[in-house]
Amino acid sequence: DEAFFMYYEDVDFCLRLRRAGWRVFCLPEARVTHLGGESSKQALEWMLIVSETSYIYFIEKQFGRKIAGVISALGRLEMVLRILLWISLYVIIPRRKQEALARLRAYRKLLWRGFR
Repeated sequence: DEAFFMYYEDVDFCLRLRRAGWRVFCLPEARVTHLGGESSKQALEWMLIVSETSYIYFIEKQFGRKIAGVISALGRLEMVLRILLWISLYVIIPRRKQEALARLRAYRKLLWRGFR
């Protein structure tokens, strides 16, 4: 589904395969070394917003608007709790201030504008 920019496209793909009668396997012995992650660090606020937005899109696509509405409402409560946590970490752990600020901006945006 090209509507997924990033995040949850793999979950969507696996669910569509299962619904089409295919089997999806997990190979715990498979090993992958991810050398990346630097882009997410540089754009943490954006990454958090895109991840939550993709999650709600996935839920709505696969389970309908009503379920997505419930998940979105619970997501707002989650954002409040995350804001409280990261405000505390901002105060307690000085070396995490930049991360805390990025997370607080993202969570505030998600809380006020929603997950779409």
